[in-house]
Amino acid sequence: MKKQRKRSKANLKRLLLGLLSISVVLVLWQGVRLLPQQQTIATPTNEANQKADFIATLKPIAQKNYQLSGLLPSVSLSQAILESDWGQSELAVEAKNLFGIKGKYHNQSLSYPTQEFQNDEWVTITAAFRKYDTWEQSMNDQVALFQTGTSWNATLYHPVLAAQTYQEGTKALQTAGYATDPDYARKLNEVIERYELNQYDQL
Repeated sequence: MKKQRKRSKANLKRLLLGLLSISVVLVLWQGVRLLPQQQTIATPTNEANQKADFIATLKPIAQKNYQLSGLLPSVSLSQAILESDWGQSELAVEAKNLFGIKGKYHNQSLSYPTQEFQNDEWVTITAAFRKYDTWEQSMNDQVALFQTGTSWNATLYHPVLAAQTYQEGTKALQTAGYATDPDYARKLNEVIERYELNQYDQL
């Protein structure tokens, strides 16, 4: 009888240990299943916060420049978003260049590969881009470019500054040849409308 009782206790212990092991495995498996779902939920929230912070950082600068030059904040902000990928591009991080402006700023520049639309196709070239210390310098320098124009046309970007609506402003950028992308104005308009950037044009 004693041996049977010992065996029964031993079997009961094995059973309990087995059930405990199964429970631990199930808990771990459930946790692994939930992990990707939690990440999926968290990632868009973080991305939305980053975008909101980017707009909030640049908005007062864009509105100040609007009062000084006439450049609509919606146009300036949409360009910064599109050209710098929300401030995440290598050019925006290392050179603080939000608008892809080529050349030198206070004799400072960095070379990067870039895509240009030439002869009905996209090609990659290496070009020197202006290097700034801050994003505010980049935004102010863009206004200066629009005010003074280029060496071959001092009034090239004046229609951008004179625009009364963002549609007029983005169209003027396209006409002036600011970017070689044939869909540049449409892409800017889509950014403005999606994030309601035109609300910042009302001071």
